[in-house]
Amino acid sequence: MEEGMTIAKVPDWMTLKPEMMRYLIREHEKLGRTLTEEETVTLLRSVGFEIIEWK
Repeated sequence: MEEGMTIAKVPDWMTLKPEMMRYLIREHEKLGRTLTEEETVTLLRSVGFEIIEWK
């Protein structure tokens, strides 16, 4: 992966933790494209991260 490449679009309300990155990078490389906000949230929830939307 190129340095500085965007791998996911993260919603303003979401805090991205370092341990989430390996899942995002793996999925990005599998798909060969940038993940959308919705795909990012869905992926992280599917691997067990608690994603709470603050309103």
